[in-house]
Amino acid sequence: MRRFMLFILVFLLFQECVLAYWGTDGGSFDKSPNGYGWNLGYNRKIQTVYLDYSADEGITSFHRRLDTEFGTGVIGGMMGTWGYSEYPSFYSDTVYTRSVYQSEGSLPGGRYPFTCEFINLYSFGLFNDYDTSSSESVSQPMFVVGDASWGWDWTFWSDPKRIESSDSSYVIPNAWQGTGDVVYDPVSEYYYWTAGFKEGLNGMLSPISCVVGKSLSPWDPESWIWSDYRDLRFDLDCYIDTKEADYDMMTGIQFAYAKDRYGNGTGKGIGVAVTKQSWMGYNDLSFTYTNNWGADSLSGSWRPNWTKGFLGLEHVPLVSLFDWIGETLTLRDSVGFNLNTNTVFADSADITIDIPYIMKDISVIATEENIVHVLCMVFPASSSYPNCIFPWTDSGFRAGYYDIRGEITETGVNWLPAVFIANPVDNDKGWLVEDGGMEFRQGEIRTMSLSYAFEGFMFAGWMDKPWSRAQRFPESDMQTTYNYLNDGFLIFSNDGGNSWKAGYQYVPENQKGTPVDTLLYAANVTLTSALHEDGWTLATHGGTNRGEDIGTYAACQYTDYAGLEETYLDHEQFLHVWYAAYIYGGVEEPSTVASDFELYQNYPNPFNPATEIKFSLAEAAKVNLSVYNTNGQLVRTLIDGKTEKGYHTVNFLAEGLNSGMYFYKLDVNGSIQTRKMILLK
Repeated sequence: MRRFMLFILVFLLFQECVLAYWGTDGGSFDKSPNGYGWNLGYNRKIQTVYLDYSADEGITSFHRRLDTEFGTGVIGGMMGTWGYSEYPSFYSDTVYTRSVYQSEGSLPGGRYPFTCEFINLYSFGLFNDYDTSSSESVSQPMFVVGDASWGWDWTFWSDPKRIESSDSSYVIPNAWQGTGDVVYDPVSEYYYWTAGFKEGLNGMLSPISCVVGKSLSPWDPESWIWSDYRDLRFDLDCYIDTKEADYDMMTGIQFAYAKDRYGNGTGKGIGVAVTKQSWMGYNDLSFTYTNNWGADSLSGSWRPNWTKGFLGLEHVPLVSLFDWIGETLTLRDSVGFNLNTNTVFADSADITIDIPYIMKDISVIATEENIVHVLCMVFPASSSYPNCIFPWTDSGFRAGYYDIRGEITETGVNWLPAVFIANPVDNDKGWLVEDGGMEFRQGEIRTMSLSYAFEGFMFAGWMDKPWSRAQRFPESDMQTTYNYLNDGFLIFSNDGGNSWKAGYQYVPENQKGTPVDTLLYAANVTLTSALHEDGWTLATHGGTNRGEDIGTYAACQYTDYAGLEETYLDHEQFLHVWYAAYIYGGVEEPSTVASDFELYQNYPNPFNPATEIKFSLAEAAKVNLSVYNTNGQLVRTLIDGKTEKGYHTVNFLAEGLNSGMYFYKLDVNGSIQTRKMILLK
């Protein structure tokens, strides 16, 4: 496992403010010369957990790797604070290489891993087990639980088990692409788990069947009681081509229980999916919700209580949530895009924007205040021009990433006006790709990802393809849709999504036919990298343990373009983890501090063998900064004497010390602050 390598990325914020992000290159777990070395990343998630007895974060992910030589698939789990250990085997454990549900001699069939949550040192994962020697109709819904209560070095994964009804009679048929979420009820001490699987891979025609489980002993697969999937199945049986009916399911249902960063829930939750009225219609946003953990023990049976009427999912009133609905647009060359033919739309008519077009990829979270956040990419559209979308109206640029918010109540979800976050990359260049405009092949997928830290602190991230990152391959290359190097974009909110801290702004030139408007973009935090396929996923919960910054982890499928490649499959691939943070104080440290003095959390933590300790002084003072072991014995004195006011950084080198917990104490004129740190060799 590679060690962490730190680099700083700085981006200017409008109004002469400074916005700083820094990313930690968190090491690559494996490399493969096979272009598909890490596969099916769309459903991979990454979680963090917070420990009461330490400021350290534990991290978990659940992934699938293809063998580089034979192409076989292996499901694996990873837990721990990656990048610090000399022993990478501690953080990687294969949990599924053979299956009792497959024909003898067939290859491992684990597919579409999805980490649902990490609570109280338990990691909850979903995947489907596909019999590679049979037809795709033979695929089982599976779950697995990792137990890290003995420490990251001793993580135990349960035997994967098939999800089936409590009487073992009913199993979701042909289960694929499972998604879900887990919550903990600190009163009853139950863990509740809602999961949904597509019945096959037939795109919009595949029904989605959902189940709800509960357990008091989550590490034991046999302890989980699951509902019957037939009680919560969303299909096309009642299809009517109106907005009152079940739509075609464009995506799986993204479930999110309302909970704090520790995983403690309120009992409420929401499931959101992108749907479509008809095969050629516009995408919509649909949902189901619960007020009581997702299921009840009714009449002696375990039944889901997620809402499902005769007509299926409820629908978000999108038209009422965007203030640019009703604006007009005079069509000119390169301002419209036809989704059917991939050609530039040209006309001279004036139209009215009356539809917000939602792209297929979304991310959903719900906070302990029962507030829902749906991150999505939205374009203005018009019912007068079917299957056309527009980056702007005559009033300005409107296409962008939005936060659609709502509040879960006892009687439904109260949806709030959508909040604009940022524009798509190269939004100012129009649609003509040959002239440097927006690249829109694969444009429906942007790998949306939300991270909730605490008390309104949030990150939003996505994958995009700047024109400046174009890379061409020969016409014979089958992977023509990947001609751009994907980048990860990151943006931050500290007020619950009411406003977002843009990475930078751009004001386009006042050219004929181009509205003059300010474009806001998120920070590109992986410009030196190349993200592969759908490989950019923020931690579901952010981090707050690094002193003056708010951070989140991100997992990605990373591609190494070193050397001369002739085809896409020549690229080596890694599974990669980043730590990305927003710095409160910006790049320049303030000349004064709010209190007399402040001692910050060391970084990195855990560390081996060096770490940085920072503190701040409002005035010059006599300072003693020392390190102690858990027995209270002095290990090292780092500063002892008069120190000037301002911010100070001290390097602590722990050579010769044993692994374990240490304390560092700052004494300023007799007042003391103490923090913990961990040396992990």
